[in-house]
This record gives sequence, C-alpha cells and structure tokens, in this order.
Amino acid sequence: MSYPAVITPQTALPARSATAPASATAPQQPTVDVRTLAPGRAVQLPRASGPWLQVVSGVVWLTRSGDGEDYFLQAGEWLRIGAGRVVLECTSAAPATYSLHRTKP
Repeated sequence: MSYPAVITPQTALPARSATAPASATAPQQPTVDVRTLAPGRAVQLPRASGPWLQVVSGVVWLTRSGDGEDYFLQAGEWLRIGAGRVVLECTSAAPATYSLHRTKP
C-alpha cells in the first residue's frame, strides 16, 4: 500500500474560518478554524492548531506523535489532539471537513 505524500495546510483545499455566533448574554466563543481535506490526501497540522479536533463531515484517519494508537474519526466525533505532531488523512470517498478548536464547546 502506498501512502500519499503529506501536504501542508496551505496545499490542502481552501480553508475558511468561522466564528461562533455572539450572544448578548454569553461571551463570544474562540475562532474556529475549519478546513476541508480531499479523499486520499493527508496533512500535517501546525503545532499551534488548537488542542481539539472535530470531524464535521466524512472520515479521517489521525495519528499523533507520542501516541501508539491510530484513530478513525467520523462526522460529529471529537479528539483532544494536544500540542504534538498530528497527521490527518481523508479516508472517505467524499472530502472530509474538520475544525480545530481551542476549547471543546
């Protein structure tokens, strides 16, 4: 089995940023970084990406430094990724969308 070359976030599909809606009674949530990854493509996340990852759509395979486990995450699932090296690959037939958060809502 051959593995795709790791690409940087700059060469992944275009990213978009979103901010959680503000409320007069609740403090504004931190900015959320939302990215899309094409099927079969892999990306190494920047170390300061945020400690939490949520898969919004599709399925991703995730591996991280210092952790002997690999993770397959699907839409709606969260994982605390920490500050080490993290590599994601889209394993679904359709693009996967994921978001990076400073805190888990």
